[in-house]
Amino acid sequence: MTYALPGDIRETVAPDGNFGGTCAELTDDQLSQHLQRAQALVDGTTGQAFDDTNAPVLLKGLVVALGAYYATLAYRKGKDLTPQDPMYLLYQDAEATLTEIRNDQITFEPIPQPDTAGTGTATPALPKVTNPLLYGVTAFTGEDFGLGVRQAGGRDGPRVAIEDAPRNEYW
Repeated sequence: MTYALPGDIRETVAPDGNFGGTCAELTDDQLSQHLQRAQALVDGTTGQAFDDTNAPVLLKGLVVALGAYYATLAYRKGKDLTPQDPMYLLYQDAEATLTEIRNDQITFEPIPQPDTAGTGTATPALPKVTNPLLYGVTAFTGEDFGLGVRQAGGRDGPRVAIEDAPRNEYW
């Protein structure tokens, strides 16, 4: 079973319920085929398959996004999408997220099943983003922008001013 249902695609492409002119007009069987294609890509990228009861929310969202994109392409019968088309932007975001998963920058965990033994219900795990810039790496310095810091003394004590650095000269 897929992580998502045809209704998820319909909600994504036409949240107002006006399905006319969108892939939401496709049959449930047609939309299910696009969801299966999307799920195969997500499962292949993650190297794991989940069932519909424990699929991580992040992966379900990717399946819906990719399924909506594939369904839109089928509905449009091969007509190009513009670079600013919402379905194309959704696809680009999903592909970028899959790349980050592939590169271990985003991790995911299945939703824990409720504990039927009576010891309590587990809470769902959230995706984790790994950003090396948060761990002591300097992204940019003042020199990158031609800025320098100069201490100037005054009657109120030392002051720090950020000023334009002279061309090709940093202090």
